[in-house]
Amino acid sequence: MSTREQRDYPLSQGLPVPPRRQLAAEQERLRRLHIRQTHQTRPGQHQQPKQGNGRTTAESETDEEMLNEGEYDDEWPARLPTSARRYNVPTDQATWEYMQGNRRLIFHQGPPPTRQAATQSPSRTQRPPQEAYKGDPQSRGHVHWLLFLGVGMLAMLALWVGGSLLLTWWQVTQDDWHYGRPRTFQTDAVVGHNDSAASPSHFIAINLNRRVEVIECPGGDCSHAVIYLGPILFGDGEDVTPVTLTFQDVNGDGKPDMVIHIQDQRIVFINENEKFRPAKPGEVKGIS
Repeated sequence: MSTREQRDYPLSQGLPVPPRRQLAAEQERLRRLHIRQTHQTRPGQHQQPKQGNGRTTAESETDEEMLNEGEYDDEWPARLPTSARRYNVPTDQATWEYMQGNRRLIFHQGPPPTRQAATQSPSRTQRPPQEAYKGDPQSRGHVHWLLFLGVGMLAMLALWVGGSLLLTWWQVTQDDWHYGRPRTFQTDAVVGHNDSAASPSHFIAINLNRRVEVIECPGGDCSHAVIYLGPILFGDGEDVTPVTLTFQDVNGDGKPDMVIHIQDQRIVFINENEKFRPAKPGEVKGIS
């Protein structure tokens, strides 16, 4: 609202604001009334000539100004709606009405009443708790038998892998207890190399970084020790494979020969000239 409208029409707080077109028309009506009263109170002033339609020149000018102000009023932007308005609320009434266009608004003093919770029907409250989880057997989906077969196969595979890992770990642990690291095996035997039952020869078999070595101390005297080189082991975990020794006559000459055991593999050394040498093809007749 402009400054002129505020000066001519002071509005009290809480009353609705009239439209701009209505304010302009009311102001123009008061101005025209003031002009007529001025002409009537001046007896010496000449009367203005009338036009063909019976209206004076001042009245015609006044009508043109009203039309011009109406055109400007159409061009002015409309007042934006507001979401908050203040009204003069009577303090002596608990309820009052207010008209806003075609809508009638009713206001009440005090806080709004609290809503009461809807009471449950006796059929719901008396229903057993287990019935809430019951479902229609026909509405349940059927599971294909291949699903159970696949789950069973996966479970068997997991058990087999887990069992294999467990057995491998247990075997390695037992070998650590018996042979240590590196894997070492020791034994005494009478093989006819300056030894006797009272002073047998001492043998040490070692898996040293996948290389098999046998150390012989003839008659228990390691100052004359002899080293026999065995095969090189290949494969995963072969560095912890234990190596053991046995002595038996494999060629029928009456002398105990040395047999090296590496898992399921056997390597024969023939006892000859108070030493051992690798066996030749066809020389081994049988190993018990």
